[in-house]
Amino acid sequence: MIGNPVNYDKKFKDCIPTLPIKLDPELKRYLNLISGKEVLDLGIGQGKNSIPLAELGFNVTGVDYSTKCLEICKNNCNKLNLIHSDIRTFNIEQGKYNLIHSRFVLHFFIRMIVMRL
Repeated sequence: MIGNPVNYDKKFKDCIPTLPIKLDPELKRYLNLISGKEVLDLGIGQGKNSIPLAELGFNVTGVDYSTKCLEICKNNCNKLNLIHSDIRTFNIEQGKYNLIHSRFVLHFFIRMIVMRL
């Protein structure tokens, strides 16, 4: 695989900064357009958007490379289905999700594409 994801477990080995858990207003505006309850969050991080979605009744699967972030998610919300994986190689099951959400991870894909050129 070309390029590497940021290893947040190594970068923040002593203390990972915690972020507020609050649904982004931009995402909230579009929730009524989703026909079902299955959500995939690629790069879930600490669950900023996914925890509120789970509390609203969505079935959220979160994928992240950081075991520390996944642990924070698990401690804050036991309703999440959490998967430790590199999102660049994660196999998305076709037709399973009504919403695929990803925030602040596009640069990993762009870097991978640029390095292949």
